[in-house]
Amino acid sequence: MSKITLTVAEIRRPAEGKERGNIIGQDGTKLGCFREKLSLFAIGNAYEIEISDGDYKNVKSAKLLSAGNPQPQQAAAPSPAANGHSNGNGHYRQTDPLDAERMFVCATLTALIKAGEVKNDKTQLYHTTNMLRALWAHTFGNGGTFTASEAGQRPRLVAAE
Repeated sequence: MSKITLTVAEIRRPAEGKERGNIIGQDGTKLGCFREKLSLFAIGNAYEIEISDGDYKNVKSAKLLSAGNPQPQQAAAPSPAANGHSNGNGHYRQTDPLDAERMFVCATLTALIKAGEVKNDKTQLYHTTNMLRALWAHTFGNGGTFTASEAGQRPRLVAAE
């Protein structure tokens, strides 16, 4: 392990689902930093940083050398992920209908397993998976819902006068 002196110019938080962000120095030095260590740093401050050796330089520890005039880091523009319409890289991409059922089944099955409702048993996994697929088809697929064109064909209820 080696030590460097670095004045922080930018702090990049980890992307959603990731654990490692970056600390960028005023000289352009880029260090990997795990989420739990990002709170050690403030923009404008100088640090003596112990880093890992190897291809990727990760922060192991940091000691404040001098506090500068911290410049507030400009907030990132709100990402489309904040409203649930992103694939994680800031670009909207609608979920392919072929993937939607699989995603629903996988997420729900995972939640049921974590909650202890489904055991690691071949028969139980098979039946639960097929039940979730049928639930998807009935709820979101064409199995149990009607389309807008069918809605006009259904009898309407009219209040009595």
